[in-house]
Formats: sequence, structure tokens, C-alpha cells
Amino acid sequence: MIRPLSGLGYLASAVLMGAALGLLRGPAAIAANPALLLIPFFLAAAIQFFGSKAAPALSLGGLSWGGQLQSALMFGLPIAALVLASESILVVDLPSAAAAAAGCGAGVVAGLVAQPTSQTAASLRIRVLLLYLAAGVVAISTLLTSLPPAAFWVVSAVIPAWQARRLALRDQTQDAAKMLAASIRLFIGVLTLALVLPAGLMLR
Repeated sequence: MIRPLSGLGYLASAVLMGAALGLLRGPAAIAANPALLLIPFFLAAAIQFFGSKAAPALSLGGLSWGGQLQSALMFGLPIAALVLASESILVVDLPSAAAAAAGCGAGVVAGLVAQPTSQTAASLRIRVLLLYLAAGVVAISTLLTSLPPAAFWVVSAVIPAWQARRLALRDQTQDAAKMLAASIRLFIGVLTLALVLPAGLMLR
């Protein structure tokens, strides 16, 4: 279950990612007031808040596949959309392939946060595989798109995720869930910094 402040933190990270990608397209590409980024942020926050209120079954931690998928989409899709919208708003243009890659990766991983607190070993292993997939997509995209090379280091999140999978195989689900949560935070943190730092250096 997502704590409100934690959820807002992920949304803020998504806005920062999108804004940084807009800056990386060149300062001359910025065609809108950055304050406009508050519009998609508050919109996504409202969707997240009212979506969680409208789905009490998910808050109770249902373990059905449908419930888990709906819970992940409810949080993951706004994250992905925020990255794309934030870049698009700043440059007043369609989102780039780099934004699509970063948004998809961040959305998949952030969607893993919105899962029941009581988890099975099987569900944990599937979530680890999804994190592997997201890390692979972002890492490969650094070669195929304009994503900064530093974004490749999201693969570092694979290490605690791999440990989480080992613990899940031993049915140590609580320890596995904690390790997976650490890998999720590491993925989002590394990706955010990998985009924000190069963009910040451009403004010097």
C-alpha cells in the first residue's frame, strides 16, 4: 500500500525527469513557463488520491491477479504519463523517444510499489522480473535514444532485486519485500539523478 507522501515523491520525481529531458533537448527548445509543470503534477496527484479511494479492495491488499494489475496500473500509468507530459509541456512538442523510454521504465517500476503488503513468493518473483525488464529497457535505450549515458546505471537496482528473488525462493517473503522495495527506490533515484544532473549542468 502506498503512503501519501511516498506517492507524491514518486510523482515529483516523474516531473523532474520530464523537465530534465526537456532541458536536455536544448535550452532553446524550452517554450513554456516551467510553472506549468504544476498542472500535470496536481492532476496526477488527484487521480492517484481519488483512484485509491475508489478502489477500497486494493487498499485491503487483495492478492488476485486482477487486483494486483489494477493497483499497479493505477500508480504506474500516471508516473509514465507525467514524464511524457512534463517534457512535452516544456518544449511544446511531442515527447521524445528518450522520454518514452524513461517514462515506461519509471512507470513499470513505480507500479510495483502499489502492491499488497501481504505477498506470496510467486508474486514477488514476478515483480523482480518486471524490474529486470524495466532496467533492461532503460539501459538499452541509452544506446538507441538521447537518454544520458548515466541512466545506464539503473542496472544497479538489479543487485538488490536479485537478492529479493533469492529470498523469495526460500519463502522469506518479508525480507524479500524489503529488498525489492530498496531496489525500486534505487531505480527511481538513479534514473532521476541521471537525468537531472546533466540538465542542471547545462544551465551553468
